[in-house]
Amino acid sequence: MRAERPLSVVLKRVYMLMDEERVSTVVQPVSNSISEQRSVLLVCEDHGDKLLNVLRIFRDKGMLFDFQIQVQGEILPCHRCVLAACSDFFMAMFEVNMMERDGGSVTLSHLSPQAVRSFLDFAYLGQMEIMEENVDMLFHLASFLQVTHYKEQSQSIV
Repeated sequence: MRAERPLSVVLKRVYMLMDEERVSTVVQPVSNSISEQRSVLLVCEDHGDKLLNVLRIFRDKGMLFDFQIQVQGEILPCHRCVLAACSDFFMAMFEVNMMERDGGSVTLSHLSPQAVRSFLDFAYLGQMEIMEENVDMLFHLASFLQVTHYKEQSQSIV
């Protein structure tokens, strides 16, 4: 049987973690029919950034790809969860029983490989340089893939 530690010892360790990981805590009582217990809720403020960084690493190392985008003879491997999180087009594709969902790939013949690579870079990095030279291509891609934030930024340049 594990020895119970006083809450003060647990909280001391939590505050050490807070300093190391930028974690915030909320102490809240939890009622239990046997006895009154306290718990600590840990909230990692940069969890989303860390998650995106891991997905970037997976992409860079070619790990755990579960989908491919084929565009003009080029195959671009990627992760479904990243596509669905960034594009309403892909979210709908993966939610509905479409052939591409189960097949693990989609062909986008009317888009350029450069545009799709730019979209994937944006999806994994969260940033994109939009210039006069690429704004039309990116606006077309954003409209087709239903990437609202991307489309709004492209429109503001035009």
